[in-house]
Amino acid sequence: MKTNSNNLVRLPIIGILFCGGQVSPSNLLLQLIFEQLQTCFPDSPVIGIRRGFFGMANPDNYVPLTQELIDGLSPYGTWLQTCRNYFPEEHLDEILPALKRAGINTLIILGGDGTLRGAAEAFSDAMAEHLPDMKLYFIPCTIDGINGSDATVGIDCAAAFSAERSLHLIANAWGTYDADKNGASRTVIVQHMGRDRDDLLVRSAEKIVAEGRIGDFFMRDVTLKLIPTNWDWSLRTLAEELLRTPPSVHIALLCSEGAKPNDANLSLLKGESVAEKLKNYLEIFGCRKVNAEVIGYGSQSNGVLNDDVRHSTLLWAKALADAIAQGAGADGFLRRAIVCRDGAFLTVPLDELAAQNDAGHDTPDRQEHRRRQTALLEPLRDYLPPSGKTEG
Repeated sequence: MKTNSNNLVRLPIIGILFCGGQVSPSNLLLQLIFEQLQTCFPDSPVIGIRRGFFGMANPDNYVPLTQELIDGLSPYGTWLQTCRNYFPEEHLDEILPALKRAGINTLIILGGDGTLRGAAEAFSDAMAEHLPDMKLYFIPCTIDGINGSDATVGIDCAAAFSAERSLHLIANAWGTYDADKNGASRTVIVQHMGRDRDDLLVRSAEKIVAEGRIGDFFMRDVTLKLIPTNWDWSLRTLAEELLRTPPSVHIALLCSEGAKPNDANLSLLKGESVAEKLKNYLEIFGCRKVNAEVIGYGSQSNGVLNDDVRHSTLLWAKALADAIAQGAGADGFLRRAIVCRDGAFLTVPLDELAAQNDAGHDTPDRQEHRRRQTALLEPLRDYLPPSGKTEG
């Protein structure tokens, strides 16, 4: 084990890997983490583990990172690569010896809620037994958001792309008028990712509202509705409201992929996406013709890498380096997660964050998640659909 010149604190031998779905600033995050680690621990090797959890069992996937390699990375994609649908707890007999051979005593895992649960389940008692000095750190790196953190790496990047893409899709849809609908412009529905959360929808909507206009049309001439996952709303009442909207007013709906009305079973409606199902219902109901668009995974790989994204990503890298510096002097096994709450970065127990993201149980943590999601929507209340149930 490496120590500093005074032999007081073990120097980290650091491994880093990405898991789950990609986010646009992956390479940027890797560059910034490497730079922060080199500043804090100039004598510590940093080893990139390619292909996520899957790659951990194969020593060929352990790549020493150098400044030359880091400087040459593209701003797009995930050079370390990632992996989905692989369960590390089933392969610990291969993973733990590989980590030990590499000498890694500090492991950085970047991913979403599935990665978090996998790390919490796999790297617990077994890792403590075989690698008793291991320090493990998790950073939420996902566009979906994560329970227990107000922000994640990738969400700002994805929201900027989703907002810009939404503006284009809406403006284009409003360029088409239908004579058989009294000359009204088409309604457009744009679906955002987020089965259980509305972080991406809300951040995208905030950017659109802040613009003050969509294409050539000011917000005063627009009916904009958000249809989130975490909101009680009536499809019938929404359709009735849209049916009463004057032809001179343009209509746009932004929905999450997990949106569900309280008075209709969307699974019974025709269409592959929520946007398509809503389109079919509204047109059957007699509303204007509808364009249904799905941004989908484009927001993962086509995010906007602007100065704000670079700054927010740097803050995550600094928070991680600070946490590693604090943990370097601790004895024994350590598992921590970095989160952002109320604008401040905190280090919390990994198990605590994993419990908040246990999708299988309606725990107090999950109930708190729903309360926080509702609060997230509050500033945009004027754009939310009617919540009253109706008969029929």
